[in-house]
Amino acid sequence: MLQSSRRRLVRVIIIDSLAFPIVSLDDSSRKIIYYHEILNELQRLASKYNIAVVIVNELVTQVNKNNEISFESAGGQAVSSRCNKRIMLARIRNSKFAARLLKSSTMPQVATVFNITSQGIRDEPSIKN
Repeated sequence: MLQSSRRRLVRVIIIDSLAFPIVSLDDSSRKIIYYHEILNELQRLASKYNIAVVIVNELVTQVNKNNEISFESAGGQAVSSRCNKRIMLARIRNSKFAARLLKSSTMPQVATVFNITSQGIRDEPSIKN
């Protein structure tokens, strides 16, 4: 077998719901400490083993003093400031979704629409006149 035909393995850690084990804590300062400890360990593992880390994080509803509603990352700045790239995913309707790059030091903010079908993830068909 030729060297160039060797398969490259994708190495990734995916954490679904970083906030879940922490959100039930009453002590806000402990929450921040736990977030930082977890994120430090994930960063150490990513660097040591040259792997990607994907964190799925919920949005929480925030209401400010003017009764304006916004959606913020669970874990707040303790989590969002530690991530190199942030992508927000949203369901538009049925099998149609949107992805928006919120934070990246190397790429501009962009958004795209896609469909999830039985054949996999597909680009949204272009509208032709």
